Amino acid sequence: HTHHTPHIITLNRLERLQELRDITHALMHRHAFLHYYQGLHDVCSVFLLLAGPSLAFALSERICLGHLREALLPDFQTIEEHLSLIMPLLLRCDAEVWGVINAAEVPPFYALSGVITWMSHDINNIESISRLFDVFISSHPSMPLYVWVAMMMLQRDTILSCSNGMDHLHHTLQHLPRKADIDATIQLAVQLFRAHPIQSIIKSSNLSSVFGKHHSFSRYPFPWCDELMSATEFYQLNIFCEYPNTKKLIQRGKRSIQQSPNRWRWHFISLIVLIVSIVSF
Repeated sequence: HTHHTPHIITLNRLERLQELRDITHALMHRHAFLHYYQGLHDVCSVFLLLAGPSLAFALSERICLGHLREALLPDFQTIEEHLSLIMPLLLRCDAEVWGVINAAEVPPFYALSGVITWMSHDINNIESISRLFDVFISSHPSMPLYVWVAMMMLQRDTILSCSNGMDHLHHTLQHLPRKADIDATIQLAVQLFRAHPIQSIIKSSNLSSVFGKHHSFSRYPFPWCDELMSATEFYQLNIFCEYPNTKKLIQRGKRSIQQSPNRWRWHFISLIVLIVSIVSF
């Protein structure tokens, strides 16, 4: 865990690592049908660092039963099918970049780590990670795919300049999150999500039978989303500002962000306060 968990602070490091193990073990014990995968601890460690052990477990449980459900199945076949949607989406958005990757026959495994860890394994900046987590929690489970395509589009010059074959291109694609402009990437990803709905990508790829009614893509919005608001409202990525009971809280949080040198903490705390209102301990 030490090598793969850069977000756990050095102070009381052993204690934090034990708490992280407790969270992942409790998840597997409470939900025996879930299967641990390498990278789940990266997601849990972000929640642990920013929310403490009790709330980190509640948040991790919500995500494992919802957004990341397919990653916790016995094998990664469904996740491979997730990744297979990247190229059809990219073709719609940037045919030139698609052409380079398609010609090199690079499989989409370069995005595996980013998709199943919500980029937390690939980015060491906690402010950027918490910003992405805000978006992923408040979005359709397919949003990591749109974020990845947005990174490819924004770093297209780097991709187009690759001339050393499949291995070099795979390496370049795999490390896109490290050089990403997170805010620009998120803004573009939201635009792509609205312009190219995931169901249209699935249908055009003849994968409708794969993404059936029990898949997280079809089950969204999840039951706990309905506790917050209607499905239509929840699809808006400005959910936290639009939800009436938290509007004033978010406004205060924004002022705190401007005033505090540790502004990322207030940004994520606003998220935590909202979610804790729907979590039963």
